[in-house]
Amino acid sequence: MFKRLKKFIATLTMSSSEKTIGTIRQPDTKSAEAAPEFREVRCVLSSQTYGPRDEVPGKSLRMAIMHAGNNGVKWVSDVSKNGWGFSAARNNAVETTLAAVESGQERIDYIVWVDSDIVLEPNTLTKLVWTAANSGFDFFTGVYHQKNEEAKPVIYDFQNKWWPLPVRFNACVSYPPDRIAPIGGCGFGICITSVKMLQYMKASRHWEEIGKWFPDTRDIKGGSGEDLNFCKLAIQCGYQLYVHTGIQVGHHGGSRIFTREDFDGNRIEKIREAREEV
Repeated sequence: MFKRLKKFIATLTMSSSEKTIGTIRQPDTKSAEAAPEFREVRCVLSSQTYGPRDEVPGKSLRMAIMHAGNNGVKWVSDVSKNGWGFSAARNNAVETTLAAVESGQERIDYIVWVDSDIVLEPNTLTKLVWTAANSGFDFFTGVYHQKNEEAKPVIYDFQNKWWPLPVRFNACVSYPPDRIAPIGGCGFGICITSVKMLQYMKASRHWEEIGKWFPDTRDIKGGSGEDLNFCKLAIQCGYQLYVHTGIQVGHHGGSRIFTREDFDGNRIEKIREAREEV
Protein backbone atom coordinates (compact mmCIF):
# COMPACT_ATOMS: atom_id res chain seq x y z
CA MET A 1 0.00 0.00 0.00
CA PHE A 2 2.81 2.40 0.94
CA LYS A 3 4.71 1.66 -2.28
CA ARG A 4 1.60 2.33 -4.35
CA LEU A 5 1.05 5.63 -2.56
CA LYS A 6 4.62 6.67 -3.27
CA LYS A 7 4.16 5.81 -6.92
CA PHE A 8 1.02 7.93 -7.09
CA ILE A 9 2.76 10.90 -5.47
CA ALA A 10 5.63 10.56 -7.92
CA THR A 11 3.27 11.02 -10.84
CA LEU A 12 2.18 14.35 -9.44
CA THR A 13 5.73 15.64 -9.06
CA MET A 14 8.83 15.58 -11.22
CA SER A 15 11.74 13.21 -10.92
CA SER A 16 15.19 14.58 -10.11
CA SER A 17 16.02 14.45 -13.82
CA GLU A 18 13.01 16.55 -14.82
CA LYS A 19 12.51 20.27 -14.40
CA THR A 20 9.80 22.87 -14.67
CA ILE A 21 10.85 25.97 -16.54
CA GLY A 22 9.92 29.33 -15.09
CA THR A 23 8.37 32.33 -16.73
CA ILE A 24 10.17 35.48 -17.77
CA ARG A 25 7.28 37.34 -19.32
CA GLN A 26 4.31 37.01 -21.58
CA PRO A 27 5.23 37.80 -25.18
CA ASP A 28 3.78 40.80 -26.92
CA THR A 29 1.59 38.98 -29.43
CA LYS A 30 1.23 42.07 -31.59
CA SER A 31 4.97 42.62 -32.01
CA ALA A 32 5.60 38.88 -32.34
CA GLU A 33 3.76 38.76 -35.64
CA ALA A 34 3.95 42.32 -36.96
CA ALA A 35 7.08 43.79 -38.47
CA PRO A 36 8.18 47.22 -37.21
CA GLU A 37 7.99 49.76 -40.01
CA PHE A 38 11.61 50.86 -39.82
CA ARG A 39 13.32 47.70 -41.12
CA GLU A 40 13.10 44.14 -42.34
CA VAL A 41 14.70 41.09 -40.77
CA ARG A 42 17.06 39.26 -43.12
CA CYS A 43 17.30 35.51 -42.62
CA VAL A 44 18.66 32.37 -44.21
CA LEU A 45 16.87 29.05 -43.93
CA SER A 46 18.50 25.81 -42.89
CA SER A 47 16.15 22.84 -43.21
CA GLN A 48 18.24 19.69 -43.10
CA THR A 49 16.90 16.43 -44.47
CA TYR A 50 18.34 13.20 -43.12
CA GLY A 51 16.03 11.02 -45.15
CA PRO A 52 13.02 11.40 -47.47
CA ARG A 53 11.01 14.56 -46.73
CA ASP A 54 7.35 13.77 -46.17
CA GLU A 55 4.79 15.91 -47.93
CA VAL A 56 3.01 17.14 -44.78
CA PRO A 57 6.07 18.82 -43.18
CA GLY A 58 7.26 20.03 -46.58
CA LYS A 59 3.97 21.71 -47.41
CA SER A 60 3.75 23.33 -43.98
CA LEU A 61 7.28 24.72 -44.39
CA ARG A 62 6.47 26.28 -47.76
CA MET A 63 3.38 27.96 -46.33
CA ALA A 64 5.31 29.28 -43.32
CA ILE A 65 8.08 30.67 -45.54
CA MET A 66 5.54 32.55 -47.65
CA HIS A 67 3.74 33.89 -44.57
CA ALA A 68 6.99 35.21 -43.09
CA GLY A 69 7.98 36.71 -46.45
CA ASN A 70 4.74 38.67 -46.46
CA ASN A 71 5.36 39.92 -42.92
CA GLY A 72 8.73 41.64 -42.99
CA VAL A 73 11.08 38.65 -43.22
CA LYS A 74 13.52 38.78 -46.14
CA TRP A 75 14.74 35.31 -47.09
CA VAL A 76 18.30 35.86 -48.31
CA SER A 77 19.13 32.25 -49.18
CA ASP A 78 18.55 28.59 -48.38
CA VAL A 79 21.61 26.84 -46.93
CA SER A 80 19.93 23.47 -46.40
CA LYS A 81 21.77 20.26 -47.24
CA ASN A 82 20.14 16.97 -48.11
CA GLY A 83 21.51 13.72 -46.77
CA TRP A 84 24.50 15.18 -44.91
CA GLY A 85 25.36 14.10 -41.37
CA PHE A 86 23.86 16.03 -38.46
CA SER A 87 27.01 17.92 -37.49
CA ALA A 88 28.29 18.50 -41.03
CA ALA A 89 25.00 19.91 -42.33
CA ARG A 90 24.57 22.38 -39.48
CA ASN A 91 28.20 23.52 -39.48
CA ASN A 92 28.03 24.04 -43.24
CA ALA A 93 24.96 26.24 -42.80
CA VAL A 94 26.83 28.47 -40.37
CA GLU A 95 30.02 28.62 -42.43
CA THR A 96 28.14 29.49 -45.63
CA THR A 97 26.19 32.23 -43.84
CA LEU A 98 29.21 33.78 -42.14
CA ALA A 99 31.20 33.71 -45.38
CA ALA A 100 28.47 35.75 -47.10
CA VAL A 101 28.33 38.23 -44.22
CA GLU A 102 32.06 38.66 -43.71
CA SER A 103 32.73 39.10 -47.42
CA GLY A 104 30.26 41.97 -47.48
CA GLN A 105 27.99 40.22 -49.98
CA GLU A 106 24.94 40.16 -47.70
CA ARG A 107 23.52 41.54 -44.50
CA ILE A 108 22.06 38.59 -42.62
CA ASP A 109 20.53 38.81 -39.15
CA TYR A 110 19.55 35.23 -38.34
CA ILE A 111 19.66 31.60 -39.35
CA VAL A 112 16.26 29.92 -39.02
CA TRP A 113 16.51 26.18 -38.34
CA VAL A 114 13.67 23.81 -39.25
CA ASP A 115 14.14 20.06 -39.44
CA SER A 116 12.48 18.14 -42.26
CA ASP A 117 10.08 16.29 -39.92
CA ILE A 118 8.65 19.41 -38.25
CA VAL A 119 5.06 20.43 -39.04
CA LEU A 120 4.51 24.20 -38.83
CA GLU A 121 1.53 26.49 -38.58
CA PRO A 122 1.46 29.16 -41.32
CA ASN A 123 2.54 31.91 -38.88
CA THR A 124 5.21 29.87 -37.02
CA LEU A 125 8.30 31.35 -38.69
CA THR A 126 6.87 34.87 -38.62
CA LYS A 127 6.31 34.57 -34.89
CA LEU A 128 9.73 32.99 -34.27
CA VAL A 129 11.68 35.62 -36.24
CA TRP A 130 9.90 38.67 -34.85
CA THR A 131 10.01 37.37 -31.30
CA ALA A 132 13.80 37.20 -31.62
CA ALA A 133 14.08 40.55 -33.40
CA ASN A 134 11.84 42.46 -31.00
CA SER A 135 13.27 40.93 -27.83
CA GLY A 136 16.92 41.40 -28.75
CA PHE A 137 17.72 37.85 -27.60
CA ASP A 138 20.13 35.86 -29.76
CA PHE A 139 18.57 32.42 -29.45
CA PHE A 140 14.98 31.24 -29.43
CA THR A 141 13.32 27.89 -29.85
CA GLY A 142 9.73 26.80 -30.12
CA VAL A 143 8.45 23.55 -28.60
CA TYR A 144 8.22 20.19 -30.30
CA HIS A 145 7.84 16.75 -28.71
CA GLN A 146 9.63 13.44 -29.05
CA LYS A 147 8.32 10.93 -31.57
CA ASN A 148 7.39 8.23 -29.05
CA GLU A 149 4.56 7.37 -26.66
CA GLU A 150 5.86 9.63 -23.88
CA ALA A 151 6.13 12.58 -26.30
CA LYS A 152 8.26 14.66 -23.94
CA PRO A 153 9.12 18.23 -25.01
CA VAL A 154 12.59 18.58 -26.51
CA ILE A 155 13.66 21.37 -24.14
CA TYR A 156 16.05 20.95 -21.23
CA ASP A 157 17.52 22.42 -18.10
CA PHE A 158 21.33 22.52 -18.13
CA GLN A 159 22.95 21.42 -14.88
CA ASN A 160 26.58 22.30 -14.30
CA LYS A 161 26.66 23.21 -10.61
CA TRP A 162 28.61 20.31 -9.18
CA TRP A 163 31.85 20.58 -11.14
CA PRO A 164 33.91 18.44 -11.78
CA LEU A 165 31.01 15.96 -12.11
CA PRO A 166 29.80 15.59 -15.72
CA VAL A 167 27.33 18.16 -16.95
CA ARG A 168 23.90 16.95 -17.94
CA PHE A 169 20.66 18.05 -19.54
CA ASN A 170 17.47 17.39 -17.60
CA ALA A 171 14.18 17.13 -19.44
CA CYS A 172 11.69 19.95 -18.86
CA VAL A 173 8.32 18.30 -18.52
CA SER A 174 6.24 21.24 -17.38
CA TYR A 175 6.15 24.71 -18.86
CA PRO A 176 3.75 27.67 -18.79
CA PRO A 177 1.66 28.31 -21.90
CA ASP A 178 2.52 31.14 -24.31
CA ARG A 179 5.47 32.50 -22.35
CA ILE A 180 9.10 33.38 -22.97
CA ALA A 181 11.30 31.50 -20.52
CA PRO A 182 15.00 30.60 -20.07
CA ILE A 183 16.17 27.07 -20.84
CA GLY A 184 19.47 25.22 -20.80
CA GLY A 185 19.17 23.38 -24.08
CA CYS A 186 16.92 22.08 -26.83
CA GLY A 187 16.78 20.16 -30.05
CA PHE A 188 17.25 22.13 -33.27
CA GLY A 189 13.96 21.08 -34.84
CA ILE A 190 12.62 24.66 -34.72
CA CYS A 191 14.83 27.53 -33.54
CA ILE A 192 16.62 30.71 -34.54
CA THR A 193 20.18 31.93 -33.93
CA SER A 194 21.59 35.39 -34.52
CA VAL A 195 24.58 35.77 -36.81
CA LYS A 196 26.43 37.90 -34.25
CA MET A 197 26.04 35.08 -31.71
CA LEU A 198 27.59 32.59 -34.13
CA GLN A 199 30.46 34.98 -34.86
CA TYR A 200 31.14 35.51 -31.17
CA MET A 201 31.09 31.76 -30.48
CA LYS A 202 33.70 31.17 -33.19
CA ALA A 203 35.96 33.86 -31.70
CA SER A 204 35.71 32.45 -28.17
CA ARG A 205 38.32 30.22 -26.55
CA HIS A 206 35.74 27.43 -26.23
CA TRP A 207 35.30 27.00 -30.00
CA GLU A 208 37.32 24.21 -31.62
CA GLU A 209 38.05 23.54 -35.28
CA ILE A 210 37.11 19.90 -34.77
CA GLY A 211 33.37 19.89 -34.27
CA LYS A 212 33.08 23.67 -34.64
CA TRP A 213 29.63 24.94 -33.52
CA PHE A 214 28.01 21.52 -33.64
CA PRO A 215 30.32 18.77 -32.35
CA ASP A 216 28.59 15.38 -32.30
CA THR A 217 29.77 13.30 -29.34
CA ARG A 218 26.88 10.83 -29.07
CA ASP A 219 29.25 7.93 -29.82
CA ILE A 220 31.26 8.79 -26.71
CA LYS A 221 30.05 7.64 -23.29
CA GLY A 222 28.23 10.55 -21.69
CA GLY A 223 28.29 12.51 -24.94
CA SER A 224 25.50 14.45 -26.63
CA GLY A 225 24.15 15.12 -30.06
CA GLU A 226 25.23 18.13 -32.10
CA ASP A 227 22.25 20.23 -31.02
CA LEU A 228 22.84 19.92 -27.26
CA ASN A 229 26.56 20.43 -27.75
CA PHE A 230 25.78 23.70 -29.52
CA CYS A 231 23.70 24.72 -26.50
CA LYS A 232 26.53 23.77 -24.17
CA LEU A 233 29.00 25.86 -26.18
CA ALA A 234 26.61 28.83 -26.21
CA ILE A 235 26.29 28.67 -22.43
CA GLN A 236 30.08 28.51 -22.07
CA CYS A 237 30.25 31.67 -24.19
CA GLY A 238 27.88 33.42 -21.81
CA TYR A 239 24.62 33.21 -23.76
CA GLN A 240 21.20 32.55 -22.25
CA LEU A 241 18.88 30.41 -24.38
CA TYR A 242 15.13 31.02 -24.49
CA VAL A 243 11.96 29.19 -25.44
CA HIS A 244 8.69 30.69 -26.61
CA THR A 245 6.16 28.13 -25.38
CA GLY A 246 3.45 29.68 -27.53
CA ILE A 247 5.27 28.42 -30.63
CA GLN A 248 4.09 24.81 -30.73
CA VAL A 249 4.90 22.63 -33.74
CA GLY A 250 4.23 19.04 -34.67
CA HIS A 251 6.83 16.28 -34.97
CA HIS A 252 6.08 13.97 -37.87
CA GLY A 253 6.80 10.30 -37.31
CA GLY A 254 5.50 7.67 -39.70
CA SER A 255 1.82 8.33 -40.23
CA ARG A 256 1.49 10.31 -36.99
CA ILE A 257 2.19 13.87 -35.87
CA PHE A 258 3.23 14.16 -32.22
CA THR A 259 2.12 17.31 -30.36
CA ARG A 260 1.66 18.66 -26.86
CA GLU A 261 -1.73 16.96 -26.75
CA ASP A 262 0.01 13.57 -26.90
CA PHE A 263 2.30 14.54 -24.04
CA ASP A 264 -0.51 15.92 -21.87
CA GLY A 265 -2.67 12.88 -22.56
CA ASN A 266 0.14 10.52 -21.60
CA ARG A 267 0.72 12.33 -18.27
CA ILE A 268 -2.99 12.26 -17.45
CA GLU A 269 -3.13 8.54 -18.20
CA LYS A 270 -0.20 7.83 -15.87
CA ILE A 271 -1.89 9.77 -13.05
CA ARG A 272 -5.13 7.88 -13.64
CA GLU A 273 -3.34 4.50 -13.53
CA ALA A 274 -1.53 5.44 -10.33
CA ARG A 275 -4.79 6.47 -8.68
CA GLU A 276 -6.37 3.15 -9.58
CA GLU A 277 -3.51 1.28 -7.92
CA VAL A 278 -3.75 3.20 -4.63
